[in-house]
Amino acid sequence: LQHEFFLNSNDVHAGYALFQNQMEQKRWEDAGITINKLITVPDCPRYFHFLAMQLWCQQEKWDKAWNAWQKLNPQ
Repeated sequence: LQHEFFLNSNDVHAGYALFQNQMEQKRWEDAGITINKLITVPDCPRYFHFLAMQLWCQQEKWDKAWNAWQKLNPQ
């Protein structure tokens, strides 16, 4: 999955599958790298910002979580 996503980092389906796999394996740092790449993809699903927020909250990285929340709910 990782190889497939890094060959085409605009493939949100491959990226999401990789992110889920990393989360299941509790590879938090890798999941953070993956979700950061996913949220930079043009027209990425807004849900990815929610996933990023959840990951950052889990790791108690409050600034990153807040930034993800703001992108999820623009004022």
